[in-house]
Amino acid sequence: MRAKQPIFLKTKKVDIRTGHPWIALIHQKDALAYGFNAGDTISISWQRRETRVVINLTTSLVKEGQIGFVGDVFKEYHIKMDDLIRVRFVKRPASIEAICKKLSNQPLNYREIYQIIYDISEYRLTETEIAYFVAAGFAYSFSNREVYFMAKAMAECGEMIKFRGKVVDKHSTGGLPGNRITPIIVSIIAALGYCIPKTSSRAITSPAGTADTMEVLTPVTFDGKKIKQLIKKNNACLIWGGGIDLAPADDRIIRVSRPLSMEPYDKMLVSIIAKKVAMGIKYLIIDIPVGRTTKIPNLKIAQQLTKKFYYLTKKFNIKTKVLIIPAKGPVGRGIGPTLEARDILRVLQQKIDRPMDLEEKSVYEASQLLTLVN
Repeated sequence: MRAKQPIFLKTKKVDIRTGHPWIALIHQKDALAYGFNAGDTISISWQRRETRVVINLTTSLVKEGQIGFVGDVFKEYHIKMDDLIRVRFVKRPASIEAICKKLSNQPLNYREIYQIIYDISEYRLTETEIAYFVAAGFAYSFSNREVYFMAKAMAECGEMIKFRGKVVDKHSTGGLPGNRITPIIVSIIAALGYCIPKTSSRAITSPAGTADTMEVLTPVTFDGKKIKQLIKKNNACLIWGGGIDLAPADDRIIRVSRPLSMEPYDKMLVSIIAKKVAMGIKYLIIDIPVGRTTKIPNLKIAQQLTKKFYYLTKKFNIKTKVLIIPAKGPVGRGIGPTLEARDILRVLQQKIDRPMDLEEKSVYEASQLLTLVN
């Protein structure tokens, strides 16, 4: 029988990794006494903060009266050892009802979508529940209105950073091996005095994302304060978007999508635009490679996405140009983080044996971005 009153347990750090940091461990005898079962979602609260975790049971890793946390819970929430944590059962989140509604092909309003995004970012939904939300995007396309609601909610549920001047950016829908033009474009634009705070993702459907490749050369994980310092000094940064609290729900959704190497088109649109909004971008070039091996396999889908990109960026007052570019094969010579990083350096250092296709595409898109701004 489940306890009706809140329970107080002392915290303990457990040195194991599960791949999901929001997991708690309690002793099996406490579970029996209080009516907990493995896999239950509970609410934990302390110092006016609250989140939800999934519990597992143990007979040795924690003692009776303790609650053990794994992963980054202590760092994320500044919990200390032997703190008293208030534990209680929680009802099923309202966001679950909204996900079920979408799986029944019913439209969602902003309140429902915001609740889903908020619960994802606050770890109130399990990865299985997030997977159902992702699946809804495959089963039934989101309307333009719903996509706008998701992008807005995703940006607002995380950190939002503002910069002075003309803030510009470039983004690719990805999936094309090589094609590591972003670091070259960032270098050109920053050298001309424009602010380009570039956030990039890790690989989902290709051997390497821009963040993976840049990490071969330099750290890519910084907080908001450090990003502002980098921009003030260099006019630019090139960072991993998941390293800061920027649209945090997006990073959880990406982790769920990665094992299948699939990403719904609507989710991709939301991911891109939400992070642009959070970074205060006002001028944006979007590169859509189209080809058999890319995320966008044909011109028809590319044109549909183009319309949605223009719809979304207009809603957020971002001046945008979409470039649909046929992709017959990889761009550059290297595939994978290290070889792609070498291609970037050869172009920037103007080596004789540099990959000219990579250089030409970088220069072309940089020129398009400059034309958009001026």
